[in-house]
Amino acid sequence: MINNKTFTVAEAAEYIGVCRETVYRMVRNGDLKAIRVGINGRKILFRKTSLDRWMDAQEGIVDNVIHLGAPIRRAL
Repeated sequence: MINNKTFTVAEAAEYIGVCRETVYRMVRNGDLKAIRVGINGRKILFRKTSLDRWMDAQEGIVDNVIHLGAPIRRAL
């Protein structure tokens, strides 16, 4: 059984909780690793492990902000 799950842009966006446009921007900026397949690499796929690593890194950023005593703003 293959466990290397891949996600489309829409699935990746839903998985990490952002919109599709944000995912495209993150790929363009090099913030999120992607696999390009198909004719001219038009289809973009993401490994679940890459998305998980990105989310882990974001947790580290938030943890550092909390540790430094900066307040976190929450939407009401």
